Order: sequence, then structure tokens, then C-alpha cells
Amino acid sequence: MFINKIVNQFNLSDAHSCDTPMVAGLILHHSDKTILLPPEILDWQTRTPYHALVSVINYITVGTCSDIAFAMGHLSFFLDCYTLEHWSATICIVCYLKGTQMMGLALSGTNPLHLIGYSNSNYDNFPKMSHSISGYCFNISSSAIS
Repeated sequence: MFINKIVNQFNLSDAHSCDTPMVAGLILHHSDKTILLPPEILDWQTRTPYHALVSVINYITVGTCSDIAFAMGHLSFFLDCYTLEHWSATICIVCYLKGTQMMGLALSGTNPLHLIGYSNSNYDNFPKMSHSISGYCFNISSSAIS
């Protein structure tokens, strides 16, 4: 399975699964680009495959796991300035995927099919960057499809 390959590739076979893809209320910060980073941080960033992990998680998000879309979108803001806190949050998503990889949707039953849609937004959730976030969920009867 693809998620198992990711878990093995990033040496997370022994990691415990997480209940949620991101810690509730987690606030991640951009680093100040005008301040030079210490050599040990630059070395760590060079050795850490943050871009690769974010890319494969994004692929999983688009293909099969829309439940991690918010967390994935949030972490994508930091591709140019990631730190250990961003890496840890990304690892948390992989641990969540590890624990939920056998879950899926079942579209069946005798109930009539009704399309129901929900949306939500958060205006200016990132004041320093002037970003807002919106989301939606569409269900057929009681099963989420998008």
C-alpha cells in the first residue's frame, strides 16, 4: 500500500499513530527571512526531505484522503522556511495516515441518495500573511464524497 511505502521511506515504521492529522489550535510561524539562520539549522534543512514529504502527502490528499486537506494546505505555506515544528507537524500527518489507512467510504444502502453540501471559511486566519481559509464538504446521503 502507498501509505506503507511512505511510512517506511521516512523511517516511521515504529511511530505511533495519531488520532488527528494536526494538533488542534496549532499555530505555525514563518521565520524571519531577514535574519540569517545558524549553520546547524541550514545543515538540518539541507538534510531534511520536507519538500519530498509534503509532496507525497499532497498526492495522497488529492487522490484519496481529503480529510487531511486542511493540515496539508497549512503546511504547504512553509515550503520556503520550514523548521523543526513544521517537520514535526508533517510527521504527525503521516502517523495519522498510518493509523487510518484501512478506513474508507462505503456508498450503499437503501436510503434515497441526497446531495448535501456544507462550507465554512475563516477570514484572515493568518494576519501576518493576510491569508484566509475556506473549506467544503459534500455528502451523498451520509457518506462524504468531496
